[in-house]
Amino acid sequence: MPAELPAGTGTFCWQHPSTDQLLRIIYTVLGLIVALTALLWAGASGAVPALNAVTQPLRLYGSAMGAVFSGVIGVGFYPLMG
Repeated sequence: MPAELPAGTGTFCWQHPSTDQLLRIIYTVLGLIVALTALLWAGASGAVPALNAVTQPLRLYGSAMGAVFSGVIGVGFYPLMG
């Protein structure tokens, strides 16, 4: 029979983050989302020519994903949802 571990030394020692840590995480993620959204809008509008190299593959990807999802959802779920 294995010996018991002292309290707090188990294999799963995860503590809840403090309010300050949560706020730091939330604002970091929010800042990244806002920055990436602004970059995508600037690239899609064509206002920043340097972003054309990034937005051109995204247009092809968006068209391909739109075609796949419209086919899968439109045709695949039709028998279920009428």
